Amino acid sequence: MKYYALVVLMSDNQESLEIAVPSVTIEIIGKVVRGLYSFKKPAGYKDLKALVSLHEITVSQGLNAAKDLGLAKQTGGRGIYELTETGMNFARLLSFGKESECRLLLAKQIMTMSNWSEVVSFLEMNVNTSRNPLDLVMHVEGRLGKMWKNRMRSKVANSYRSILEYAGLIEIDGNDIVSVLPDEDEQHKFLESEASPMKSREKQPPDSGIYSFSITQARIESDYSEFSIPEFFIVFVKKTQYAIKFFQDQIKDGSVFSAWLETLKVGLKNDEQTAMEVYEDIE
Repeated sequence: MKYYALVVLMSDNQESLEIAVPSVTIEIIGKVVRGLYSFKKPAGYKDLKALVSLHEITVSQGLNAAKDLGLAKQTGGRGIYELTETGMNFARLLSFGKESECRLLLAKQIMTMSNWSEVVSFLEMNVNTSRNPLDLVMHVEGRLGKMWKNRMRSKVANSYRSILEYAGLIEIDGNDIVSVLPDEDEQHKFLESEASPMKSREKQPPDSGIYSFSITQARIESDYSEFSIPEFFIVFVKKTQYAIKFFQDQIKDGSVFSAWLETLKVGLKNDEQTAMEVYEDIE
């Protein structure tokens, strides 16, 4: 399946241009990388979907995004991936909760990989300037000679925003993004050091959630839905059709849980439909 590495031929010199176009957030990428790390062998989206509790289309997009970041590579059959050495290091750092090191690693990947050069170029041209993330998407669209639907643009814009903020290459200013990319001299120093590029960020960056899902409470918040009656009980059910059906089979008709479970089922179905529509846009 092809989702991210979009290639066009330039009309002047027939030079191919490849630009990373992710359509998932850094949290999804982190989950997929951790899942691939735990699987211990090459795997595809069907192998990982239950392990990471995500729809198979989302897993496939996450695998492609990990490839675009140099964290995974295709091997064996079509749609089969394994972690690169960098991806293994990233997964280990996630496992130990070393987020600052993960951010540093990702920043270096983005700043050195050729398929991110157009994104880095946009950031270089807009240092300390507030821009709508859709401006970045339009820049990429123009370079690729593409014209996406608004839904696709929003999805890609959100993905760029998530990944670049996590890497410390942008700051968030309301709905806009602000490039904090170091100048050329500082970039060289940064790439040769273990320091973070986030010079202007004095405050601790927000938790991305890409490693904290391994902690029980965070996993409950992201992978489970909660139903509670204060001072009586709290019930969690995993956000999968199988788990919801199993729970429904255990309760009586007219139970206080019935409406809640039906709402969950509809929500999951809508999420799957949205994922399918985005997949069709990318194709």
